[in-house]
Amino acid sequence: METAGLFQEKPQSERRALTVFRATMTSRQEASWRELFEGFDSLKAITYSSGLDLILELAGMFRDIEITFGSERILSRDHAILEQASHIARGYTFVDAIADQKAFVERLGAELGKSGMALLPRIADQTLRFRLLRKMPSHEKLYLLANARNYRVITGSANLSLAALSGRHKEVYVVFDGEEAYRAFDEYYTRDAGEADAVSAEHLL
Repeated sequence: METAGLFQEKPQSERRALTVFRATMTSRQEASWRELFEGFDSLKAITYSSGLDLILELAGMFRDIEITFGSERILSRDHAILEQASHIARGYTFVDAIADQKAFVERLGAELGKSGMALLPRIADQTLRFRLLRKMPSHEKLYLLANARNYRVITGSANLSLAALSGRHKEVYVVFDGEEAYRAFDEYYTRDAGEADAVSAEHLL
């Protein structure tokens, strides 16, 4: 008698291979988030949540910034306030509002205040870009920093917010310096290019 193959098929958790970066520890040090991020021209980031205050500071540090949000459901408290202020109908999301140029976009400037207006030229010239992963949520925290000669990768548990990076939350930071590590993680970062929706600069403006 043949036994029913209830458990013969692999569970869903075993069907997708995990990407593993193997590393060797070389040192441990104390540093501020600015010391980790400064000295580079470009930043590419994947974060599950973010803070507008930190984005404003980063805009003054980097010539080119691309921020990828891990999910359309990861709005920070600031973003959530903006969404509520826009009187969006139930089920209407952050991305839907931007795409349709509805009240959310109209309220964005007012809610950000004068300091937020400093971001508009950067958004207009595409040196500050936002993307959103929609097909599969990402809980990653990955920051790729580069200039003409130097490369750095920062990963760990910290989201792109001052609360996480300033030490108010307990977080883990792992840093890789050098082009080889940068290229490996950059390839990993760009794997989602086909799954990430760009937030239109025109709609934001």
